[in-house]
Amino acid sequence: MNSYSIISLQDIDSLHHGTLYKDEIAVFSEVGGNELNIGSDEPLFVYAYSYMICLSGNARLCINDVEYEVNAGRMFLMQPLFLFQFTEVSNDYRCVFLAVTPHFADKIQDKELLHHIVNFIVAFSHPCVSITTSEHQTLKDCIYNIHDQIERKEHLYREQLIQNALIRFYLETDNIIDKMKNPTTCMQEPTTHKPGSGTKTKHSIFQQLMSLVYQHYRKEHEVKFYADRLNVTVQYAALVMKRNTGRSLVMLIRELLYCDARNMLRLTDMSVQQIAWELCFADLPSFSKFFKKMSGKSPVEYRAMK
Repeated sequence: MNSYSIISLQDIDSLHHGTLYKDEIAVFSEVGGNELNIGSDEPLFVYAYSYMICLSGNARLCINDVEYEVNAGRMFLMQPLFLFQFTEVSNDYRCVFLAVTPHFADKIQDKELLHHIVNFIVAFSHPCVSITTSEHQTLKDCIYNIHDQIERKEHLYREQLIQNALIRFYLETDNIIDKMKNPTTCMQEPTTHKPGSGTKTKHSIFQQLMSLVYQHYRKEHEVKFYADRLNVTVQYAALVMKRNTGRSLVMLIRELLYCDARNMLRLTDMSVQQIAWELCFADLPSFSKFFKKMSGKSPVEYRAMK
C-alpha cells in the first residue's frame, strides 16, 4: 500500500524556510518544486488553501492524479486535502507559494467576502488558472505584500494587516475569474491523466476515500457510507485512513464539518438551526453538542465573539 501524508506548514518550512505567522499562513519565496515535495517520492496532502505562481522555468504538477504543465502563464489553486506531486522540474524552476490554513481563513469576518472565498470552490475541478503577464505581476505583488506584513513582527495590528493583504489577494484572484464571460474558460484543462488514474481506471482505495470524503462530508458523517461506496468494511476504511495519514477518518470528517460551521457562524447571517440543517445534523441539540465539543463554546457563544 502506498503511503500518503497530510502535511502542515511547519513540515514545508522545516525543509524550505518560509515566512510564517502562527503556523497559520505562510509565504515560501523562490522555492523549487522538489522542495515542495518535502523530499518525498510519494504524493502529499497539504491541509491548507494553497496558491502557487511560477516565477521561472517549467514543471509538471500532478493534482489529484491529473497532470498539468506549470509555467509563468498559469496559477494553481489547491484546496485542503488536494493530493499533489511534482513529477518533473527544470533546474531553473522557481515559484512563490502561499498557504493559508482553514483556521486563518475563518478569521476573515467580512461577510461580503464570503462570495469571493467560496468562488475558489470552482477550482476543485480546474485548479489551473490561465493568467496574463500583468495579472501574474499583480498576484505576485499581492503574495509578496502578505510576506511583508507577516514580517512586521512589532506592529500592534500585525494580524489585521496580514488579513487585509490576504483579502486583496483573494479579490484580485476572484477578479480574474469573475471577469471572464464564462468562468470555466480561464481554467486550463489538464495535460494528461496519469496511468492508472481517471474515471475509467481504478484509483487506490485511499485516493477514492479522500475524494469521497471531500465531496460528501457535509451530508454523510458516518464511516459506513464511505465504506459502502468503496465496497469495503467499516474497519478496513478506517484502517486505510489511519495507515496512510496517522489520523482517524471520523476525526477528519469532524474537522471539516467544524471548519464549515465556524465559517457559517462568522461569515453569514444563517441561524444556528439553519447551519445545523445545512451540515445535515439530525437536530439542533446534536449540532450544538458537536460544536461545543470541538470548540469549547456553544454556537451562540462562538458567534458572539465576532
